[in-house]
Amino acid sequence: MTLIISDRCLSLKLLIFKLICQCVTPKLIQKLRMEEIDKNRLIKDYLTGVDLSGANLQGINLSWANLSKANLSGCNLSYTDLSWANLSYANLSNCNLNNAILQRSCLNKTKLTNVDFNDANVINARFADNQGINDELKNTLIQRGAFFDN
Repeated sequence: MTLIISDRCLSLKLLIFKLICQCVTPKLIQKLRMEEIDKNRLIKDYLTGVDLSGANLQGINLSWANLSKANLSGCNLSYTDLSWANLSYANLSNCNLNNAILQRSCLNKTKLTNVDFNDANVINARFADNQGINDELKNTLIQRGAFFDN
């Protein structure tokens, strides 16, 4: 796994290190919530292929993040801002996306088995060839503003 992070984003660098070590503390999450992480800092971060399975990322701002091919299975992503994020080919199986913001995110070929989309904002989110989405869920997401390319 290659992980390249700009020097300007020290708090995100610390978060990723602690997540990889699975040492996330509530105090760290609270600290990051209080800091402003803007899209220009995250857009330069390269998180492709990172394994954050089982992590608690509740309420974190990951807008504009490139999480393609990332393993986020079993993560708590409730109230997380994933707007404009690239989640293509990622594994989000068994994730909690309750009240997450997925506006304009790319979820092409993302594994979505047993994902909780309850009250998630999916306006203009793009889905295609997803494992784990049945017709009922697909129709619900479309009614809530998502687009399916298949």
